[in-house]
Amino acid sequence: MSYTEKRFCYTVPTDLNLYYCGKRIKTKNHKYGPQVRDHFLLVYIKEGDAVLFAHNKHYALSSGQLLCMFPNEKIYYTAEEGSFWSNLWVGVYGTKINFYITSLGITREYPIYTCPNPDETEKIINEIILSADINNSYGKIKTISMLYDFFSSLFDRAAAPFSSIVPAYDIHNTDTHEITYLSDNVYIREAENYIRFHYDRDISIYALANSLNISTEYFSRLFKSETGITPQNMIIKYRIKKACSLLKSTTLSIAEIANCVGIHDQRYFSRLFRSKMGCSPSEYRHRI
Repeated sequence: MSYTEKRFCYTVPTDLNLYYCGKRIKTKNHKYGPQVRDHFLLVYIKEGDAVLFAHNKHYALSSGQLLCMFPNEKIYYTAEEGSFWSNLWVGVYGTKINFYITSLGITREYPIYTCPNPDETEKIINEIILSADINNSYGKIKTISMLYDFFSSLFDRAAAPFSSIVPAYDIHNTDTHEITYLSDNVYIREAENYIRFHYDRDISIYALANSLNISTEYFSRLFKSETGITPQNMIIKYRIKKACSLLKSTTLSIAEIANCVGIHDQRYFSRLFRSKMGCSPSEYRHRI
């Protein structure tokens, strides 16, 4: 089994941009979730069969399909027992995301799409993964251009002509089209992105510093001087912020919300939440 994920930081394009990308090859008995994302995650299934659970329904997943995880939607899937599961993914945002996805006929009620050119789609995602960590203007612009290639590969070449009349979509229900930073320092922006896209996993200060190729001591001092808080407090702050959002917008249980924000001990999560918000998660949910 091999696993790769790469973050991407290039804030210039606003209509279509990349958070991160990655792939998982030949994982046996793979399970995902229950999980809720605050952005669009598009997962291409390279190998294997699975059952998706969403909206109190079961859906079959198989190779050559694309699974779209919408913002603030509870979703989980489990691969067929004993089988190998391989997939590739891109986490995306931008003011045009809703338009591209809706144009494909993908909806929250049925978030699965059969790719008309699966080999091409897979090839492009692999190219995106290869270019995502080229840290210069060439690499950044090249990656964005391939993200457009990715969406173009999803459209059937033999389909009807593209309509010249396009609807306007309300994207203000998610925060995925705007990113603000606490500092102009490139290390701090990279660290903020790392936290933003990995808050649902175990994050160590060492891993953060290592991702920037700087020492833990220097990183901790720099982060505190630039933002006024420690990296660990930033992680906690972001997790609590996301937990509050999930308490407001979903019916997930407290345990599921804790897991969604990277805390796997519900009692610890509840204590931490109370210390930061002055009430328990359940009390917070009932107040809103």
